[in-house]
Amino acid sequence: MPELIYSNEALNVKNSFYRSDVIVYVEGHDDLMFWHEIFVRVPEIRVEIEPLGSCSAVDDVVTRIESGEIDAIAARDSDYLKFKGALSSSPRVLYTDGYSIENSLISDESMLAAARTFARNPQIALTVIKEWILHLEDSLRDLLTLDLASYLNPNPIVVLGENSARFTTRGASHTFCSRKCADGIAAANLHLPAQKVAQAQALLTGVSITSTIRGHFLLSNAQKFLSSICKESGKSVSLSYDSLYSYLILFFSKRLDVAGSKERSYVLKAKGAATSIAA
Repeated sequence: MPELIYSNEALNVKNSFYRSDVIVYVEGHDDLMFWHEIFVRVPEIRVEIEPLGSCSAVDDVVTRIESGEIDAIAARDSDYLKFKGALSSSPRVLYTDGYSIENSLISDESMLAAARTFARNPQIALTVIKEWILHLEDSLRDLLTLDLASYLNPNPIVVLGENSARFTTRGASHTFCSRKCADGIAAANLHLPAQKVAQAQALLTGVSITSTIRGHFLLSNAQKFLSSICKESGKSVSLSYDSLYSYLILFFSKRLDVAGSKERSYVLKAKGAATSIAA
């Protein structure tokens, strides 16, 4: 479906139609609850959150916010933008801390809580989660480097994709296959300049896999990992994307109220956007 492009005048009166102070434009419907949970904690401003269907549509809004053409807030995935120095400096433009919303939903704490809840086993230890994250780090660092190199290259190619199954031992497994990963690395290196690979490697120094890798790719593997935990605990659980997303959103929303938590920083940025609108 083609994206609807509204005039600046139309965008500036939409909040009146919704009886809100401002419209928050996001990418897709999966982003609605994420940003809703953040802005509901900013009572200083009434917002209406509207998905536009793509990052390019949100980027158009960002351009108009920066130029002063419209009074609105934009909230989008950060993707790899920070590695190009392409993040907006406007307080009315908010970004996810990691690649996308999934990267903020998945943490040691949220995965441990999810594992214990879905497996109905309070004895699952944090070390199990940390071992999974270490497996991601050991298996995917080179592929992530090449994925970023592809983004930095004028002629990008598909390296990681949106689902981890391409690189795991089986489609339903969360365990990465060293041969498949090596094949993916070799194939990508054929098409990417060594200079871009070196640049990406330098940019990713000290950066965590779970915060930086494509969010859908990460969540697909997290779903398979939790399913295996449930099976090991003797629970035959059909863990869907929607049920896992819903659980993680609930966990995330609780963390938004914890002073000093990394999740709480989202509320503080939203408050900054609200202050900018009210000024």
